[in-house]
Amino acid sequence: LTEVEPAYIVGNFGVELIDHYRGKIVREQKTLSGDSIVRQGYPFYSGRMVYKSFFTFTGKKEKVFVRLVKASGILFKIRVNGKEAGDILWSPHILEITPLVKKGKNTISVELVSSLQNSWGPLHEREGDDNMWCGPAAFEDEMTVREELSLFNYGLAGIELICL
Repeated sequence: LTEVEPAYIVGNFGVELIDHYRGKIVREQKTLSGDSIVRQGYPFYSGRMVYKSFFTFTGKKEKVFVRLVKASGILFKIRVNGKEAGDILWSPHILEITPLVKKGKNTISVELVSSLQNSWGPLHEREGDDNMWCGPAAFEDEMTVREELSLFNYGLAGIELICL
């Protein structure tokens, strides 16, 4: 099951997974929904994606927090009204944004940063990327390697505001 060195095609297109073994090139989507980017045309993408949204604030609460719903990524960079609010690295994926929120309409963007996992692998480990050891024969044992792709589901299901 040792792989041939990968070849990369770069361009403005998406990839639709046909099954657990292969994909096909498709038209790139203009807007993504709140779901895994793997299932929306980016199964092998490594880099950054930006989610943008708007909200109206009445100004009636003292503290405002953003919570990322079903967040899956390495890092999330939060911006409110064009200004850096901070970074979220781990669960519970919550960040206070009170100083940057204004009364009325506000913009929020969440920059999802993924790893190189889905581009460079390992893409065929039976347990995903949970193998605790890697060496010269790590990808030759049929007990740990499989033919199906093991992809990490990077993405964001939603952005929730919490006002206290």
